[in-house]
Amino acid sequence: MITNEILLDFIAKHPKYKLVGELMPTGKTIKTNEKIYLVVSKDNQVEEVPEKEIMNNPKNYLKKQIWLKPPFHYELVVSLKRIKD
Repeated sequence: MITNEILLDFIAKHPKYKLVGELMPTGKTIKTNEKIYLVVSKDNQVEEVPEKEIMNNPKNYLKKQIWLKPPFHYELVVSLKRIKD
């Protein structure tokens, strides 16, 4: 298994390489037809809230950031890339 330490050690020994990250969707996060929102509170805590909850209790969500939750879950994939001269 390749660990972060192995990659970082390789890059330290071979300066012509760098780490490159890519976000890869791993699967759908929303399985129902109900929209799920990410609500950010004043202390930057993120909570998943269904649309119905927000519509039924709007006072609880005033002055908060509300974002539509993306339909996919992502995983960060790291690879080595050779730096061109």
